[in-house]
Parts: sequence; structure tokens; C-alpha cells
Amino acid sequence: MEIKQYSRTRLSRRFSAVRLDLQASPRAVESADRLADMTRSQLINVVRDERAVVLPYTDGLHTYHLLFWPPCERFYVAEVPMEETAFEEGTPLIADVYTVTEFEGKGGEVSTRMRRMAADRALDKVAFRAWEEKSFGQHHPRKSVRVMTYLRSESDEPETHLFINAPVCQAYIDTWGLENAFGHPGFSDWYKRAADAAGIDFDRVIALRIAETNKVKLRLDAPNRECPHCTKSRRLAPRQSQRRIRRLMSLIVEFCKKVLG
Repeated sequence: MEIKQYSRTRLSRRFSAVRLDLQASPRAVESADRLADMTRSQLINVVRDERAVVLPYTDGLHTYHLLFWPPCERFYVAEVPMEETAFEEGTPLIADVYTVTEFEGKGGEVSTRMRRMAADRALDKVAFRAWEEKSFGQHHPRKSVRVMTYLRSESDEPETHLFINAPVCQAYIDTWGLENAFGHPGFSDWYKRAADAAGIDFDRVIALRIAETNKVKLRLDAPNRECPHCTKSRRLAPRQSQRRIRRLMSLIVEFCKKVLG
């Protein structure tokens, strides 16, 4: 069947209905073993535990999940049934495992964003940063930090407000974790200004999430901490100013010598 783009949110919801009952077909087990030396239980656990990322594609019967397998540092795509007509004897079985090339040959696409999300879920913080540098270079641009505020609404879908470019330094994230962004200097003031500008009614707020790659719960009780980057910047600023002043004075002296002979 033809693969077409579809809402990730809706596909994720469909997957959640089968996730806990998920098993693997003999074909999927064979593919996982041949491609990645991955066992049946490892394949099931990666998909079931949502360490794989739901891709925004479906053939009407299946969802497709991008997973990063650290032992071989490669990406694979698992095909998972979401309709009962695709179950085997009433059980949802992972139908098959593809390479990214095979998946894209079927009509899908795996973006850099999806790859980063899958790698982030599979690796710890240090290993993920190392993978980023290896894949994209040491000075690759990182995505801006985004904050999502979810409000209770009369419909089934919560009302969502997205604030981008949150003021939290990478050094702080690497040291204290993105979920503790409220402890970064100036973050709480920035969020309050953004929320006030958006007219958010805090009595209706049901959740706060923050993301650089994957969304995590934003802790409101994060302790205030110094940021390694901001602290360094504050230390350097006076010295840099003094150097600029000394340089300017030397230029003025040289100019006066030339003019006055």
C-alpha cells in the first residue's frame, strides 16, 4: 500500500492503543537480527517503550517508527499495525523492520529532526552530544529551545501555546538538564512576559513541556542555579571592556603623536 503523510499526533494516539500488547512477527525478528543483530525482545522493548519516534507517515494500516540502534549507530524503521485488520490472530505484531533507504523507497522520508529525536531517546546526554558532533560537525547549529503551555479547553484537544527561543544556555542544559530551565537566570521572567503577552489564564494550565529535541516535563520547582556560561560571560565582560578602553587610549595617543608631530 502507498505511504502518505499524516499527523504525528493522531498516529501516536493510534499507536498508544496497541503499544502494551505489541509483539513481533517472525519476519520482523529476522529483519532485526539480519540488519542490526537485534533480538526479538530488544526490538519489542525499543518500540513499546517509545524509544522509537513515530514518523508522520502511514499506509492506512500501519504506523512507522524510527529507532536508533547504538551498537551499530544506525537508524531503522519498524512497521507497526494500528488497525485490527492488520493484526495476526487478534495480536498487534511488528510487521517488519526496514533500513532508512528501504523506507524512503516506499515513499516515506526521514528528516534530520526525526533522526535527532530518535538518537536523543536512545543515547544518554553525553553520548548524544558526541553523536551530534560526529554527524553534523562540532559547530553545528542547535535547535532553539521551545516551551509548550497546554490549557484546558472545551474540546478534546487542549489549547496549546508555543514560545520559542527560550533563554537557557546550552552549558546550563548540559549541566543541570533542560527540565530545570526555570532555575536558569532570567528564564522565569521571560516566561511570565511571554505568558502575559499571550493572555494565558494560569487557572486553565494543565501541563508545561520544554523541548530542544524531545519534549520533557518542565519543573516549576527547579532551584535557582548559576549558569556556567552566564557566569563566565559576567567574569569576562569587565576584562573585555578594560581591554577595549586600553586599546582605544593607545589609538588616541598614536593619533595625537602624528598630528602634533
